[in-house]
Amino acid sequence: MKKTKCISSPRIRTFLQMRRFAAVGFTTVAFAILAFASSARMISARPSTWEFIKIVDTATPVPGGTGNFSELGSPVMSGGKIAFRGNSGIYTRNVLGNSTLSALVDTNTTIPGGTETFSWFSGTPGFDNGDIAFKASTFSGTGTGGMYIYLSGGQGYMVADTNTQIPGETVNFTDFGDPWLYEHQVVFRGRGSGKDGIYTAVAGGALQVVADKNTPIPNGTGNFTDFGNIFNNFFMAGIPTVDDGNVVFRGRGVDGQDGIYMSDSSGALHVVADKNTPIPDGTGNFTSFASSILAGVIKDGKVAFVGQGSGGQLGIYRLEGGTLFVIVNKQTPLPNVPGGFLGSVGGQGFGWDGGKGVSFLADVTVGQQGIYTTFGGSLQKVVQNFDVLDGKVSWVFGTYGQGLDGNRVSFLVGNFGCQIGSFNCESAIFVARRLGH
Repeated sequence: MKKTKCISSPRIRTFLQMRRFAAVGFTTVAFAILAFASSARMISARPSTWEFIKIVDTATPVPGGTGNFSELGSPVMSGGKIAFRGNSGIYTRNVLGNSTLSALVDTNTTIPGGTETFSWFSGTPGFDNGDIAFKASTFSGTGTGGMYIYLSGGQGYMVADTNTQIPGETVNFTDFGDPWLYEHQVVFRGRGSGKDGIYTAVAGGALQVVADKNTPIPNGTGNFTDFGNIFNNFFMAGIPTVDDGNVVFRGRGVDGQDGIYMSDSSGALHVVADKNTPIPDGTGNFTSFASSILAGVIKDGKVAFVGQGSGGQLGIYRLEGGTLFVIVNKQTPLPNVPGGFLGSVGGQGFGWDGGKGVSFLADVTVGQQGIYTTFGGSLQKVVQNFDVLDGKVSWVFGTYGQGLDGNRVSFLVGNFGCQIGSFNCESAIFVARRLGH
């Protein structure tokens, strides 16, 4: 297990747009982990020290496979373990200690209830204490894509595939969004011919509709018309999340209706925030919720989400006890950077532990793009472009909504030891652990 401390490299005066990491043709995104205080005041900024643990890189042999990893997806963490999609499987290890990588599922794994093995895996999996939910397909195309759950005890379940009829409809699923998993319950966005909805199931249980185009918009007009943007004709943003049977999702309707909604464990729908909701510590109402691929994150009845407003307003907000609070926004000052503030935040998604902290990828008004966190109620830089990790200049970072676990933040390094302008780059996955916590 390789550990290092972060060293700042000389600043390179070159404008860089973040190269997006392909997850079977689309972007792997980086994330925001949000810490919440009980007041509405925005967080302050102060320095912190981090230890960096390298989990895997493209020089690491594939366990149970051939050769080294050539593809790494955004990591997810839960219960002291980390998981990620790479090459031809989903792999895991303990974050700390002398742990080795092992395959949770790979192309040697037989699909639940069948005789064929998986042929490929896509997107970012849902991960919860060793249980995994993921998108995959088989060699023969019998079910050319599907959603599956494998529990830590080894039991596997097919939730739905392209042979599955959409609940309440006469057509089958054709596309699946990235899943979120909590206590054996998976939630995901799915589409079919002219159909779009949010669906959920418990491992081994029946598939149920959370909301679809037949569902009336709470406090709105008419039914939902879709549940987020579609990129590259297949990547579905508006990734829903689940906690204790409560599901958070994004929905849109006619005449520009847009909002974040919650379905509680009884199935009743509630507005978290929509275009009629005033922006806390801001001006006017929210105007959009399209800035993040995550619809929102729910923990213990509290909800966090990314929202936009007029005049460039953008931030991460939380709903607790019926009141909205700012977590971070574009007025949040950077630590130890006079005159520096956050710019765009949470676009690649964000993670949240429900109260101890949040982390997110951010552009900034002064300096380099990087990953930040709010451990201890203050904004901390975790890593930024051109820092040195494990002896290599590192830039282009990615994290995910389940990239926070305790005092640890996991992230993908897109360009690991790679020169600007080079396209033959290594990649790696690290976990940053805040020292003294």
